[in-house]
Amino acid sequence: MNLQQNPPSTPSTSSLVIDAQSRRYLLETAGWGKFISIVMFILLGIWFLLLILIPLLGGMDAFSPPGSPMMKNMDGDSGDAFALLLIILLMAIYGLLIGLPAYYLWKYSTRIKRALTQNNQRLLTEGFQRLLFLFRFYGILTMISVGIYVLSLVFIVIFGIVAALN
Repeated sequence: MNLQQNPPSTPSTSSLVIDAQSRRYLLETAGWGKFISIVMFILLGIWFLLLILIPLLGGMDAFSPPGSPMMKNMDGDSGDAFALLLIILLMAIYGLLIGLPAYYLWKYSTRIKRALTQNNQRLLTEGFQRLLFLFRFYGILTMISVGIYVLSLVFIVIFGIVAALN
């Protein structure tokens, strides 16, 4: 299968021929990507359903054991609105961290499959662009995570030294 934008007689800086084995690998990758993205979308739906149900089912009281002093505020009432809001906000952010890669993986999978079945160079390029977005997202997320780990380690060492001196 030859997916070239330029005709063979036109000189091109790069030409790529996708042979049968590469095509098979790309189609299988697209199939697995589609499956994984569907599972991620289902989990995301359950996650956001929980996000909606938490306040309706009693807020933070649903997560604390009966009579827990952790959830008592100054008035003695159960449930802390700020803690509930923080939990909901963190759950929403986490949901977005699941949803964005799922979307890019879905777009990659559908574009690649259509490109290979229709012999369409534009769709192939769009599919690989979505794969780039997916890896870029994970790369940035990895850099942020490593930065948080390094900062945490620095603070642990500093607090350990201060605690040892006192």
